Formats: sequence, structure tokens, C-alpha cells
Amino acid sequence: MDACFDENIWTKKTIEKGRILFLEGDPGDDIYYILEGAIKVFILDSSGRENILALLGPGDFVGEMSIIDEKPRSATAQALEKSQVLVLNRTLFASQIKENPSIAFRIIQILVERLRKTDQQLLFQVCKTARQRVGKAILDLAEKFGRNTDEGILINLRITHQDLAAYSGVARETATRMVQDFLNSNLLKINPKNCLIVTDLEEFRMTVFE
Repeated sequence: MDACFDENIWTKKTIEKGRILFLEGDPGDDIYYILEGAIKVFILDSSGRENILALLGPGDFVGEMSIIDEKPRSATAQALEKSQVLVLNRTLFASQIKENPSIAFRIIQILVERLRKTDQQLLFQVCKTARQRVGKAILDLAEKFGRNTDEGILINLRITHQDLAAYSGVARETATRMVQDFLNSNLLKINPKNCLIVTDLEEFRMTVFE
């Protein structure tokens, strides 16, 4: 366990795949720190379609905004796969911040990083083609969940085309078509567990940002 987290204060929990951690509009009483797994954070538009704001993994916090500003949850958080998290309620969080400022500093770092990525994501959704948007989403996943293998960068997360579309800001059919295009170009592979492999990261990046 990370030295920043006192196991006598934080509660370790297992979150099963598909389980909702909290819903948009819920009271923000707890903060979560991800040890293992993947959590998606999303909102629903007026038609009920998901728009994924963030895909989070080990080392990320979830629910930090509401725990700080004491406002209702601004989005919904759901486990994309079985995950291990540490949980802390608002009262204990305030005392932990005072006793361990490194937690506050880490949250600030994460918030700044997410703000930068949100700015980039908005720019891509407004100015770029569907192929570039889906490609950028795959690069983000490779950065967050990727590991080196003999075949390339394995994205160690089974993400559906629907989730990829919701993260890219395109229709599911479009995301499926773009993934197939990358597969046909040998820029992507799919392993037996249905995880994506980026065969050549630099070539893929050049293709996306050309």
C-alpha cells in the first residue's frame, strides 16, 4: 500500500465490474483511490447517451471534486472491470489532509493533469476528424493502461466499442469502423482476450496527428 495512505484510516474495497460507485447528483461523501482496475466517469446527454469524461486507473482519485467543494456529484462513476479501491469519508479526509499534505499535493497534480487532458479532448472533438478522435482515445488508453509486449503496446483493458465511442465523442458505428480501419492498416491488433495492441506506437501517433 502507498505510504501516503494509512490502512487504519482508509477502507479497502473490491468493486465488481459494472458496479456504480456513485451517480451524478448524489451527495459527495466519499473519495476513492484506485489500487487496481479501471473506472469510467461519465455524464448522460439529453438523449441518454453516455459521454465519458475520464477513464481512470491505478494511482488515480475518483470523487475528489465533491469531497472538496461539498457539492453533489457532477458525474457518474462505474467500474469497467473488477477493481480495488481505498475509500475515505469527508470528515476523515479533512483530517488526513492536515496530517499528510502529500495527499493534497497529489490531488492537485491529478486535477491539473485532467484539466489539460480535458482541454485536449475538447479541441479534438471540435476540430479533428472521427478517425483522429478515435485514434487519440486509443493513444490515451495506451498511455494509461498500456504495457510493452513483443507485439507492441498491449492496452490491458477490455473496452467496448460503445465506451470507446463515448470517450471519443463519436457514434458507436463510427468507432467500430475506425477500429477496423486501424486493424486493416496493421496499426492495431486484437489479442485472444479482446484487448487492443498498438503494434507501433510512434507510427500510430504519426497517423493520428498527421
